[in-house]
Amino acid sequence: MAEPVKLDDILISLEIYETWNKLASQVSTCLPAGVSPQDIGDEEAEKNADGSLTIFCRAKGKRIAQLRIPATHWQWRFPAN
Repeated sequence: MAEPVKLDDILISLEIYETWNKLASQVSTCLPAGVSPQDIGDEEAEKNADGSLTIFCRAKGKRIAQLRIPATHWQWRFPAN
C-alpha cells in the first residue's frame, strides 16, 4: 500500500520537475467536463512499495493527473542518519 508523503520532505530531479510541469499545463487545458481550474487541489505524493513515488492532483475527489517517479529520481530532503 502506498504511503502519503509531504512534498516539502522530498527532492526530485530536474527532469521529473520539468515533466510534471509540462503534464500539469497540458491537464489544465483539457479538464474533464464540469471541472474548472479552481477545482484542482494542491499536488500530493505517495511512496510506493517498490520505492518509486507518485505525484498527483485531484479535482472533485478524483485524480486528474499523476506521474510515477522512479526511485532513482527522487530522495528525502532530510535523510535519516
